[in-house]
Amino acid sequence: MALQVGDKVGDYEITGVLGRGGMGKVFRVRNLISERVEAMKVVLPDLEGDVDLADRFLREIKVHAGLDHPNIARMSTAFRIGNQLFMILEYVDGVGLDEKLRGNPLAPSETIRYVD
Repeated sequence: MALQVGDKVGDYEITGVLGRGGMGKVFRVRNLISERVEAMKVVLPDLEGDVDLADRFLREIKVHAGLDHPNIARMSTAFRIGNQLFMILEYVDGVGLDEKLRGNPLAPSETIRYVD
């Protein structure tokens, strides 16, 4: 399932692309019922037939469900449509750490704030 802006997945409408990693893609979505803006992570469509990848994503969902820390985006739910797994996370507006660090190392006191 190749997703793009404007597509609807369950009760969510994709409104933007937030990023892409080795395992999945993260979209900004709007819940069509509550109208809350959230993030949706999905396994990359070209790898959805990879059983090991699906198992890793399922483990990530289970681990993330048990996390509760102010510096970690909260997971609100996860669901499956067909063979595709989706994870809905708190949307945090801002700049990614990779972008913040580009060319400018953080002061030690600021580094501690990010990892504490």
